[in-house]
Amino acid sequence: MEKTPFQVGMVNPEKGFVHVLDDVALDTLMRELDTVHDFTTYLSDKEDFVLSGKLGYAAGEEEILGFYLSGSNKDRQPGFYSEDSDIVAVDEGLYDYIRSLPQYRRGKEVDANSYFIDRFIEHFGRHAQDKTWHFCNAEDFDSVTLGIREFASESRIGRRILADAIHEKVRSLKPDQRGVRLLFSPTTPETMYVWLVVPVSESFKSYQEYRDYRAGLLIAYCKSAKLLKPERDIVVGVATDPPGNDGSSEDMVYIDTRQWSEEDYAEAHKVREEFGFFKENSVKETRGTSFQYPIEENKKDQRVKREKYKKRKAERKRKNNARRKGRRRK
Repeated sequence: MEKTPFQVGMVNPEKGFVHVLDDVALDTLMRELDTVHDFTTYLSDKEDFVLSGKLGYAAGEEEILGFYLSGSNKDRQPGFYSEDSDIVAVDEGLYDYIRSLPQYRRGKEVDANSYFIDRFIEHFGRHAQDKTWHFCNAEDFDSVTLGIREFASESRIGRRILADAIHEKVRSLKPDQRGVRLLFSPTTPETMYVWLVVPVSESFKSYQEYRDYRAGLLIAYCKSAKLLKPERDIVVGVATDPPGNDGSSEDMVYIDTRQWSEEDYAEAHKVREEFGFFKENSVKETRGTSFQYPIEENKKDQRVKREKYKKRKAERKRKNNARRKGRRRK
């Protein structure tokens, strides 16, 4: 009987790829890729990279991770990028070198705000596990956690984008002002989120009456969001008190519109017409770009850019004046 040496990779095609990680490597991966999306994407991309035959040698799992992270730039996410004919050799020290770069450290700094989403997931998850919801119309645990799972499926940079947008909106509100923000998932193209802040006013006879009103308002916003962005099938809504409010609470709504009937769409149109939520002419859509590892420009770079801008502006003004004088001569 022929002996088979210890192997990693595609040992048995019927059972899939085998990843073997020691304690140090696993801790490094879980610390660096600390969302389900980031961790599983790395493993999947690594499988493709190894099976492609392009990995000739690697000093260790940390160095493979370093090579993966080094592929990130302003135009692409981390990945195993190489020329078609290249055989990649990953030497010792690459991961430590990546961690020493200023853009890496800056990325970790701006990631700090993203853990707001992690805390939010854990908060709702505890209530789901302990069955301490104030009210829930879901029949089982899987149904209860559908909205939480959408947030949990976001990548680290996706959570950063969501958290920054939520905090920006909340900070812009006055204590007695209602506010809402519609957020498109940076990770999942079919998902969007509605984040609603509703102040508690003296017009409510009780806190329960306020919560009932807030929940109804949240559902109305979520249904209206579907009409604004029909290509997004999943709508997850969250409603809260203003920050710092005593006895604060949260509501969550999960709507899967793939099962909507004509009656559901008709109801959504009725709601949007009645309240005017998320109508095309009343929504300002803002797009931006976030980098995994942003480069923070120093003051000298910023000054040079300002000077170049002023020169271009002065040159455009000079040309415009010259054209106007030319027209007057004619």
